Amino acid sequence: MDNRRLMTVGAAALGLLPLLLAPGETPAKTIIVPYVLTVVSTGTITHATDGLDLFGGGDLVGKTYTQTYTVVDTLPAYLQSFSLNNLESTDASVVTTIDGHSYTVSGTGDAGNFYVAPNDGPAFDERAVEVTGSAPNDTYDYVGDSVARTPPQWAGDPAAVSLFQDNTVSGQTGYLVGSVLDVSPGPCCSGPRTGLNFAVTSMSTSYTTTTAFIPEPSAWTLLLVGTFGVGATLRRRQASGLRPWRPAA
Repeated sequence: MDNRRLMTVGAAALGLLPLLLAPGETPAKTIIVPYVLTVVSTGTITHATDGLDLFGGGDLVGKTYTQTYTVVDTLPAYLQSFSLNNLESTDASVVTTIDGHSYTVSGTGDAGNFYVAPNDGPAFDERAVEVTGSAPNDTYDYVGDSVARTPPQWAGDPAAVSLFQDNTVSGQTGYLVGSVLDVSPGPCCSGPRTGLNFAVTSMSTSYTTTTAFIPEPSAWTLLLVGTFGVGATLRRRQASGLRPWRPAA
């Protein structure tokens, strides 16, 4: 493409700017989206086998536990929603602490708030979270908790059922996710293992957000025209035999 043709195309692109910058254009948007969800689960241990000595061994039944889940929203910003009641993530982790001993599982996870109305019983709210992963020593790891609350408070209220608010659900161990920790060597779950069952009494949620900026159409246009201008300048330099300036060594 010669210089004259480049100048013609450039003039045409610049001529579109007044139309794109005219009043009535779609404005830039700044949206706040969920980024990291933290779920803290507390309760007591109802059954325990600590064959891997992760929590000091001994009889763990009746001891209290704390589990802190971190679930990162890995969806693109334009798919995120501030009113999600279910979050799936490829970047999740949970730290289980019992008697000063902690064990971390990292991998994929999900969390959700649900309003459940069974045919054979009273309706209830349920909060559930789980993480599945593989530890460095090639063990299979699964940790999951859920808590049910009755009478329900989320029925017919999409804002209340959202995960992304600071609140606590207290009640009894739920139903959608088994409240367990299971750590087994290798994929076949053979050999010594640590398996715990929990009576969940409360699960609290908190979250942090990030700000996503969506440029207005004119900003994209200016960016494209600027890129075109740089390319045209470089082509003119090449056609005239000039080399780009470089600092002296």
